[in-house]
Amino acid sequence: MGSKGIKAIVIENDGNHKLEIKNRERYRAALKDYINEIRNAPPQTSVGYPLYGTAGIIPTISVMGALPSYAFRKGSFEKADEISGERLRELILERGRRGNPPYTCLHARMFGEIFQHISG
Repeated sequence: MGSKGIKAIVIENDGNHKLEIKNRERYRAALKDYINEIRNAPPQTSVGYPLYGTAGIIPTISVMGALPSYAFRKGSFEKADEISGERLRELILERGRRGNPPYTCLHARMFGEIFQHISG
């Protein structure tokens, strides 16, 4: 977007628009498959996110060069392990707390709730 000179995209929603699902059965099937994929995903997703929260992926994305750092000038951070979800959990446990992230990254649960809602 920056190369095109675009500074922002604004989408206004007056609350009168509802997302219309053209093929509800196909949507339900795709959503169910997606939920199952997340639930059966490698530990990074199915165990890591609920245990460490979104910060659990920091070391991984830093190694991949996908961690925006230094005001987006770099894609990695040499101290990523010190701010990872695992390290944050260790610190919380050391301080005598429960060690669970207050807001876990549980996309499957969110989509599960949506699926139950639309399935009626």
